[in-house]
Amino acid sequence: MGELRRKHRALRSRGYFHYFNNPDDLRHGLIAYRREAPATAAQAAESMIILLNFSDLETEVWIPFPTAGTWIEQIDLDNDPKPPIHVADDGQWRPVRIPSNYGGVYLKLHLPGPEGYPTAARLPSPSPPISSRPG
Repeated sequence: MGELRRKHRALRSRGYFHYFNNPDDLRHGLIAYRREAPATAAQAAESMIILLNFSDLETEVWIPFPTAGTWIEQIDLDNDPKPPIHVADDGQWRPVRIPSNYGGVYLKLHLPGPEGYPTAARLPSPSPPISSRPG
């Protein structure tokens, strides 16, 4: 995580937004929040969603992704890349699996290029689309 924090300005930012601030999620050991870093003259804006699972069970959690585009998991990007999450509309809910006692850090770069990809060669295959949030 230290390397990710040095690499991404959004993880060093002081502002954050809790996605799960209800007692049921906290009782189940789930914490999700968002960090943002605005664009500068030399760097693209960054949006990150951080998911933490403090339970002993792998969990699927539904997250409202704030902006449309492709979100790429960063923790295991080099060793065990996860499929990117494709979000069609701002605020769309998508499922994310979080291993037990682990987490996920999803990044969306706001670049002028297609989908904000950092480099096309490093992207895993897309996950199958999920049309809506369950009941």
